[in-house]
Amino acid sequence: MLAIAFRFPGGRYHATPWGRHVNEAAVAWPPEPWRLLRALLAVWHRKLDPARWPRTRLSALLDRLATEPPQFHLPPAVPAHSRHYLPTRDKTTLVFDAFLRIEAGQPVHAVWPALELDADQLELLDALLDGLGYLGRAESWVEAVREAPPAGRQPDCVPVEADADAENGGGGDGGEMLRLLAARPAAGYAGFRSRALTEFGRARRIADTLPADWLDALAVETGALQKAGWNRPPAAIEIPYRRRPARPSAPRHDRRPGPAIDTVRYALYGRPLPRIEDAIRVGEWLRSTVLRACHPPVPALISGHDLPPGNPHAHAFWLAESAGGDGRIDHVLIHMPDGIPAGVFGVLADPGKLREPARRRPAGDGDADDTDTRAWQLLPEWFG
Repeated sequence: MLAIAFRFPGGRYHATPWGRHVNEAAVAWPPEPWRLLRALLAVWHRKLDPARWPRTRLSALLDRLATEPPQFHLPPAVPAHSRHYLPTRDKTTLVFDAFLRIEAGQPVHAVWPALELDADQLELLDALLDGLGYLGRAESWVEAVREAPPAGRQPDCVPVEADADAENGGGGDGGEMLRLLAARPAAGYAGFRSRALTEFGRARRIADTLPADWLDALAVETGALQKAGWNRPPAAIEIPYRRRPARPSAPRHDRRPGPAIDTVRYALYGRPLPRIEDAIRVGEWLRSTVLRACHPPVPALISGHDLPPGNPHAHAFWLAESAGGDGRIDHVLIHMPDGIPAGVFGVLADPGKLREPARRRPAGDGDADDTDTRAWQLLPEWFG
């Protein structure tokens, strides 16, 4: 048996399936065998010394990996995406960045149950895995090593034969049917290439994507294949897999009680701001604002009435603050020494505007019955 563990220290796996647009926000899961082989081939080209690791040894190793489709043991993964508005000339273009969130220490195991490699092939494979920095897109940092999955655990995604069970959509144990790209073995590719050249002729755009060498066929750029009109890489085949229902995520940990929240601070927005000499009046206005926002019965801690005997100062304190130091009140605070009750948080999150009580205009300034009032927006900054 051969087993490889892939861990994603960044906690993300980015990979767009073949033939899908990036804005479909689809993620190739599990990593396709085709992607795995191309990643190992890229490591050999970029990081290994061909004199130490000859091309013939690499071809033999990858051909062995292509002869048997692997099984996969998958960790819990959560699909997510971010949206990016990229400037293009006089407008912006929306681009989706889809990925799977994976706990950093949880591995993906690819297992070839019947595959046995000799010592030279294992040595080369270890060198390739050691040089593998990412899998999928460059954001998918990866650490890969030969490692068996936990004993007794069943694979989550397995290849299935094209039998009645597969055609009926997944068999008795449920699961999702999907098709993963895998590399054709070298002999299978040679036969396919011969038939393709006979059928399509030797048009340059086709012939250029059908190199005679199997490793070269694995390395053909995706853009060149799409430009030539291939609906899948000619060196690849689709293998039906059954992916079992997702395992439940890790159990939630009980929250530990933290310190009680006893203060809320608001920024005051409006022109002009009250002067610090009016701090007591502003405190009264703040209390009136919260009282109006409360549904009856008003909590005793807010009203200050009917407090328990022996604790007459457990009510809310209404405070004004000049954080800018310019003599203007730009913040207000509500403090409750014994903590803010849970039922009051909703009111304090949006108490409405802080309003000065209506007052008559000075004589001679407008009609005698006119009144004047000022209001300021209360924006909660923090609870603590």
